[in-house]
Amino acid sequence: MLSVVLLCAGLGTTVPASAHEGHEGHAGGERPAAGPGLFSTTASAPARAAEPGLPDRFRDEVVIGGLTEPTSVSFAPDGTAFVSQKSGAVLTYDRQPDGTYADPSPGQFVDLRSQVHNYYDRGLLSLDVDPDFPRRPYVYVVYAWDVDPRDPDRVPGWGEPDGYYDECPEPTGTSPDEQAVGCVVQARVSRLTAVRGPDGWVMAPDGEQPLLDVYCLQFPSHAAGSVQVGPDGALYATVGEGASFDFADYGQVGNPCGDPQDEGGAMRSQDLLTTGDPVGLNGSVVRIDPDTGAPAPGNPVHPQGDVASSAIAIGLRNPFRFTFRPGAGDRPELWVGDVGGNGFEEVDRVVDASAVGASARNFGWPCFEGPGRNPEFQALDLPVCERLYREGGVAAPYFAYETRGDSLSDDEGCASGTASISGVQFLGATYPSRYAGGLAFSDFSRQCVFVLLPGADGLPDPDRVEPLVTGARSPVDLTTGPDGDLYYVSYGTDERGFPLPGNGAIRRVHHYPGNLPPTARLEVEGEPYGDAPLEVSLDASGSRDEGSMTYAWDLDGDGVYDDATGPRAGRTYTDGDTNVLVGVRVTDEDGATSTAQQWLYPGNTPPTLTIEKPTDTTTFAVGDQIDLVASGSDAEDGSYASRADKFSWTVSVRHCPSVCHTHPFTTFQYQNVVEGRFFAPDHEYKSTILLTASVIDDRNMTVFESIELQPRPSEVTLSSKPRGARLKATGHVGEGTYTYIENSRLTVSAPKRQKIRGKVWLFERWSDGGARTHEVVAAQGGVDLRAVYRAKKGKRKR
Repeated sequence: MLSVVLLCAGLGTTVPASAHEGHEGHAGGERPAAGPGLFSTTASAPARAAEPGLPDRFRDEVVIGGLTEPTSVSFAPDGTAFVSQKSGAVLTYDRQPDGTYADPSPGQFVDLRSQVHNYYDRGLLSLDVDPDFPRRPYVYVVYAWDVDPRDPDRVPGWGEPDGYYDECPEPTGTSPDEQAVGCVVQARVSRLTAVRGPDGWVMAPDGEQPLLDVYCLQFPSHAAGSVQVGPDGALYATVGEGASFDFADYGQVGNPCGDPQDEGGAMRSQDLLTTGDPVGLNGSVVRIDPDTGAPAPGNPVHPQGDVASSAIAIGLRNPFRFTFRPGAGDRPELWVGDVGGNGFEEVDRVVDASAVGASARNFGWPCFEGPGRNPEFQALDLPVCERLYREGGVAAPYFAYETRGDSLSDDEGCASGTASISGVQFLGATYPSRYAGGLAFSDFSRQCVFVLLPGADGLPDPDRVEPLVTGARSPVDLTTGPDGDLYYVSYGTDERGFPLPGNGAIRRVHHYPGNLPPTARLEVEGEPYGDAPLEVSLDASGSRDEGSMTYAWDLDGDGVYDDATGPRAGRTYTDGDTNVLVGVRVTDEDGATSTAQQWLYPGNTPPTLTIEKPTDTTTFAVGDQIDLVASGSDAEDGSYASRADKFSWTVSVRHCPSVCHTHPFTTFQYQNVVEGRFFAPDHEYKSTILLTASVIDDRNMTVFESIELQPRPSEVTLSSKPRGARLKATGHVGEGTYTYIENSRLTVSAPKRQKIRGKVWLFERWSDGGARTHEVVAAQGGVDLRAVYRAKKGKRKR
């Protein structure tokens, strides 16, 4: 069991930037936790993360810190930063005259939690401010809309109207025969109208205008993607195909979206190729009028009408992020980062997004992935895929790399064996010529930002890839800031993949051709809490610079650095009722400064927390109900037996194919959650479930306890008669015994004909009576399957 104390600052106070550092006068500043009415506790990391690695004279700096699960940022022409949170809230931060965002009170532009289904990968994932703001006072968003298309009058369809994180009370069934289809929702692209209020920009009453919502999302991943106004004035948006990532999903589970046979699931990304049902736009890029949502002029005119004519690119799995190449003129050049399945991460290019030809560009998913056919779907013999294999017309990715592959360059220091592309953005003239014009892309799982360096023709060169930021802190989006630098959104996970409240940030990658500013470091010798009077010793000797530095201290928390000098300082605090934010400012020989801060808690001690259910010996199968029970108390506040608002739970899936990465699954945020429950999700073996409970006291000190639940394995054995057939099961090829989590779904397939030892054999049957390609469940005790073949008879001689 893991246990860690986090020292937190409450609503209306300011907190240090991530990892207690900033660059005052450059890109730093302190941040409040969140806007009014939102989950607002801000936690400093339990242990300082390793410093990101960058090329010489580059820095990775916090611009806005103290965020909880931020997903994107967009800058208005005056520099105002609009930041979306996964929960459905949008905050605003004013840019100060010195170019920083040291805004003591961010505004809340809008709270869309009642419309947003914030569950697993779902939520409010992107926003964009109109480039002509405020003359055109619009902010565009794309989110998972909490409405079941089968019951559109029930709003919200699944979550609580004001809940931070939504549940799914009807998880997907674990048997191919079950019709439990999960929490089906839609996606929505909307335009929000802004008005100026006394505290900044807010959405006007009834200011949301839905533009497009013809998306059906069955499974909780591959949901909303990105939204952005293009250089041609049209609005572009992406949404994933909403299919399962655990098995080859072609609509065989319940069919809640009403798709024709073999055209659901991941096949919805090819919906424009079929006519048997109403058109959907899953797995596509749309180009629409930002005022009406109608297809933008220049789009391919599709015979199925306006909905189909909105799409300019289809055949995408999870087109999470996209960008435009600067300098392409009036014909936008669109570059899309498409998150891969088991094969490849892709960067796809649409050369002229405003005139793509007679039909939308098709990138082939799920029939193709990366440079070739997708073996999982090729084995299914689905009519749409067979048509694409026969007729062609699929665009290859501009750049692709293996999801489970090795490092992309030599000695890069990034994780390998896992991947999820999470941002794309072109680099500008603020960087050396080696980088300017290159395409930066981030990978959330590998925790790095890479760059495709520009080639001789000025385009990104797929053969020249190198890291720009190694150890990037959970990057989920890339953009260009008001100063022309690359900015990235740090989601705020810790080293276990747990999204810490307040640990998210907006960060920039800045190149210093001249003087490098110092980096301040602040350590507390001993504990920053305890009985009053509390004697505290502070050490800033770990601060770094190329030359000598001077030190100035704020020890009384008034924001003025006039209480002490030198690398070390101390004070005794007698007031046992108030938290104190102390800090140090270091200044180099050229006058550049940096600050670091730390909260102190005289007269207070951390609360206690116990996870009562489950225990660390609990194991799980897919679909198991897991009950959550916690208890806690505090020396100053007493028992929390009747204080459910003091507790929080986060459930994450931790997957370790070669290196570990974590998928946050669901969170219960301080809303009567001493007790809760969830159903174990499906995922690859060996995936574990990381459960993290927290309790917060009245002085905003938080304790976390984590346990990791192990899966119950089920072995699936594939064999053939005669031996040697090239059989397939989800994630594996060939005869053998493979391990899955008990009750996982998997697809097994046998070739129609197989040449074995020089002789042709034809498929006859599976031992379980299933079709040549069919689903099975990894049952308790394991599964043995044999594919039986018969020899092909030769022609008789006359």
